[in-house]
Amino acid sequence: MMSIFCGGVCLTDGQQWDLVADHAPKRPRIMAHNYISGFGEPMGIVTSATYSVWIPTNHQHLFDMLKTKDRCIWDVICHRIAARNMIHLPLGQDETSPNCISILYSNMERTTEDDQVMVLQETICYMTGSLIVYATIDFPTISVVMNGEDISSVALLPSGLCIVP
Repeated sequence: MMSIFCGGVCLTDGQQWDLVADHAPKRPRIMAHNYISGFGEPMGIVTSATYSVWIPTNHQHLFDMLKTKDRCIWDVICHRIAARNMIHLPLGQDETSPNCISILYSNMERTTEDDQVMVLQETICYMTGSLIVYATIDFPTISVVMNGEDISSVALLPSGLCIVP
């Protein structure tokens, strides 16, 4: 998921973003790209909105706040959805490392498991910067991945944040 996000932001192989709305003061820059093929990516037009802000706080404190604890405050896509870690898989030997893949689970009442909306999240934190990349995902899709079934039909459209100290 992290490579899909970074590849989309950087657009390798001679691809480019088309400018939809130019970056004016206090407005995001909005761009579009047409994905025609690619493993793990949805086909069609994808838009990207970028915005930079300066937040006068410690890099690590901001990373910790954004990754799960106060997510329902800042994340419009996950408003009241992601409430707690269901699965935490460290990307190394250290179980307490912030570098991990997580599935965040909803506290909202759902009638069936198929209605469950979760967030698949990958986080990486270093002194030089951090990334929080995430995508909403439903229970049937998580089941396909967790059961080792064919994932060629699973397409993720990750969103993310870069924190640069």
